[in-house]
Amino acid sequence: MTEQSYDTTMLECSLQLACILDDLKMRIRTGWRYWLVRCRRLESVSEHSHSCLLSANILHPIYPDRDKINLARVNRMLIWHEIGETVIGDIAIIDKLRYKNKADAERKAWRKLLKGLPYEQEVYDLLVEFDEHKTPDAKFAYYIDKLEALKTMKRYYDMGKFHRLKWTL
Repeated sequence: MTEQSYDTTMLECSLQLACILDDLKMRIRTGWRYWLVRCRRLESVSEHSHSCLLSANILHPIYPDRDKINLARVNRMLIWHEIGETVIGDIAIIDKLRYKNKADAERKAWRKLLKGLPYEQEVYDLLVEFDEHKTPDAKFAYYIDKLEALKTMKRYYDMGKFHRLKWTL
């Protein structure tokens, strides 16, 4: 058996990114706070991303245009789509002042986080595609992302954690 050689700088950068993204396990999705969900433990950004992946894989086989969807690309979009939040925080759509600059801030965050990694441009391009939700893959991923928010909202509602939403969008 031969010993494989690793680029230690690339390994260090990759592990550093993994540690930074670990923050998403503890970062609470802010929308639930805006909507005054009263729950001991609110959904984290990481949990949201995980649920997006599950739903995409559960719903893809019954999606009417499934033959136009590359599920591997969708999975990559969904696993990466919240990474900017480690830099800029979770900015809910209801936070109008911060939300209007979110896209630019996120793109700068993506560049900062991915800088120097061998997949930097590939992931950045996937995130831009997701953000623009124009391609079949990006549309499907975007719909899954929104569906997840609705599922979580319903779960909190069913648990009696809030009784009505103040729609201010």
